[in-house]
Amino acid sequence: MGIDAIQIKEVDNVATSLRDIRVGEEAVVGVMDTTIRILIREEIPYGHKFAIRQIARGNVVVKY
Repeated sequence: MGIDAIQIKEVDNVATSLRDIRVGEEAVVGVMDTTIRILIREEIPYGHKFAIRQIARGNVVVKY
């Protein structure tokens, strides 16, 4: 099983897709030596960022 997206630092609240990810897929996100799984709710094109946890309106998007 490969990695579908990368999170650069543990404090990041977004990841970057390494391929097109479809609605309903469970994406595997790699960060450091661990992985997390995220259920995808919208199409995510290759290279795009997506939230890996809730980001409230007005909060900062953190990407390294």
